[in-house]
Amino acid sequence: MATVQNNSKFKTSSLIGLALLVIATLGIFLFLMPVKGDFETGEASLLQKQADLNNLKTKLSRLQAVESSFKGSEVTQKDVLNYIPESVEQGDVIKILAKLADDNEVSLNSLSFSLGSSRELDISTLTVTTNISGKHQSLINFIEGLETSGRKFNIKNISVQTLENRLENISLTIEAFSL
Repeated sequence: MATVQNNSKFKTSSLIGLALLVIATLGIFLFLMPVKGDFETGEASLLQKQADLNNLKTKLSRLQAVESSFKGSEVTQKDVLNYIPESVEQGDVIKILAKLADDNEVSLNSLSFSLGSSRELDISTLTVTTNISGKHQSLINFIEGLETSGRKFNIKNISVQTLENRLENISLTIEAFSL
């Protein structure tokens, strides 16, 4: 009889232990399931922040390359970086050229555009070929205006032709930069 009683106690203990194990397992799942969603959200957020960080590192290296290419120039490096916008804005370039032409009484005869990139600096370029005409000093003022405008321009080519009535015609190839 003692064996039956011990066996019964053993079964009861086993059942209680098994029930506690099932309750503990269910409790773990009930408490950890909401946290799993938070973990996945945090992981996705971390991946996005890593991608943003990589983009910023790329942008920083491009800016540093541009900055180092202007060492020793007349303008400060900070000024140059402020003059280079982040995207190619053809409309902005047209506005700058049209305003310079109006301010200096120069006729803006033609404009043509092409996109490119500078391999040395890892920046985008907008090449503008333009034809302007006017008095000699007005044309010089126009070119000086390009140098002092709020945008970084590089004049690659100038071709001058003398016209009648003491007027001149200039063909310019200009690069406008963007990051």
